[in-house]
Amino acid sequence: MLGIRNFDPAAMAALRHEAGLGVKELAARLEVFHPNVVAWERGRVQPSPRHLVRIAGALGVEPWRLTSTTPGEAELADLRAWAGMTIADVSVATGMPPDTYSKVERALRPLGPDRAVRIAAAFGADRAAVEDAYRRTKAAGPGRGRPDAR
Repeated sequence: MLGIRNFDPAAMAALRHEAGLGVKELAARLEVFHPNVVAWERGRVQPSPRHLVRIAGALGVEPWRLTSTTPGEAELADLRAWAGMTIADVSVATGMPPDTYSKVERALRPLGPDRAVRIAAAFGADRAAVEDAYRRTKAAGPGRGRPDAR
């Protein structure tokens, strides 16, 4: 499984320090081994979308703060990761086949109003945010094959 696009290891370490947590304390809160936290903070491994959301919760921040992308720059892959979802999760939540959602996420298929509503509901986001993220994805170059967590 691939990790989070634009994950920012330095931001994670800084936010952990701001929260007054040691590596072992954060690991205990996340119920992971502390070498996992070290690997994330050193950029050796990227967390999964589920771990990203759990890390953010443990640090008391929004998931996007653990990435180098802001909400105003977000593409669909970012919104999905910030929702803690894999492509398979989105498929189940929206009723779209995984391949269809994956192509929409890479702007290889049109978003359309129905898909925008279903994706927004799955992400806990508003439709406008999903449509804006899709436009940014498309403008960045459809199908550019970004890493994503499946």
